[in-house]
Amino acid sequence: ADRAVARRLVFRGRDGVFEPAWLPDGSGIIVHDLDSVYWVARDGKLLRTLPVATRTGAGGVSSADRFVVCPTRPSLILFSQESGEDSSTLYTYDLSTKRRTRLTDKDTLAVEPNWSRDGRAIYFRGSRAGKKRVREGILRIAADGSGLVRVAPGSEPAL
Repeated sequence: ADRAVARRLVFRGRDGVFEPAWLPDGSGIIVHDLDSVYWVARDGKLLRTLPVATRTGAGGVSSADRFVVCPTRPSLILFSQESGEDSSTLYTYDLSTKRRTRLTDKDTLAVEPNWSRDGRAIYFRGSRAGKKRVREGILRIAADGSGLVRVAPGSEPAL
């Protein structure tokens, strides 16, 4: 059964796809290529497409960026976007209001984000340079962008 599901979830996009994440209800995945973000059902049916330019503004995305749907607000997506050689920024994008909100400062490296199960916090691998330095590890930030803290050394948050 698992092999059948895996075969059906294959979705190639235009340029290949990157960083798949399960939808909170397990009905499919959210994934992206360099042009669009896709919601794909478990049977491989394309449910929704969002052009990357809609949510990123002027900048594009890379294969390392990631999109994750909020478990308590399906209209809210979290994404990381490379913003320089040693930085990657976290944003949320509200599909209903079309509002993009930056969560981390430009001196923060934030990759591989995941929502907490209650949708109130975001965990990610990263660090922050500058006056308010935070050592590399697993970091947590509130969904509104406040309260950045290091919760553990290491990497690979999986919630």
